Amino acid sequence: MSLLASKPQFICSKHTIFQLCVLILNLLTKNTHLLTLSCKDVGFDCNHVVKAGTEEEVIRNITEHAMKQHDMKAENMTPKMKEIIRKFIHNSS
Repeated sequence: MSLLASKPQFICSKHTIFQLCVLILNLLTKNTHLLTLSCKDVGFDCNHVVKAGTEEEVIRNITEHAMKQHDMKAENMTPKMKEIIRKFIHNSS
C-alpha cells in the first residue's frame, strides 16, 4: 500500500504533529489497526472522532479535546473515568 494512495482523512483540524507522526508511522508499517472513540460515544453532542494506535493515545487525545472544546477540567479525568471511557473504545472499521 502506497502512503500517497491511502489518503488519510482528518476529522478535526487540530491534530498535533505527534498524532500525524503516529498516523504516518502506522501507514508506513502497514499497521492499519486503529482504535476509535467519538465524543458521541461518551454522550457529547459533538462530531469529534479520535483514532489512535493504543488506548492510552485515544484517552490522551480525547481528554485534550474535551478540555479545549468542552471545558472539562484535567482533575475530572480520574482513573475511574478512564476505565469508563475505555469501554467505549472500539476498532476502526
